Amino acid sequence: MVSTPLDSVPGSAVEIVRDDPVQRIRELKAEPGKNIWLVGGGALASSFDTEARTTTEVRAFPGGMTLLCYSRSGDGV
Repeated sequence: MVSTPLDSVPGSAVEIVRDDPVQRIRELKAEPGKNIWLVGGGALASSFDTEARTTTEVRAFPGGMTLLCYSRSGDGV
């Protein structure tokens, strides 16, 4: 979880990242495993804006939530 105001979260499977989220994602991608679930707003998304992306899926949900899925087409994070 990328957050500056939170001090703790319930559960040991959640990590709070306060500094550079791009660097932490690079570190996670270097580890064995599959997917990284990253949820956040515009400020977090803009920190990853280092490559071209193609929208692969858009879904609108009741209550105004929108899911956007992208595929990357660059060498960034």
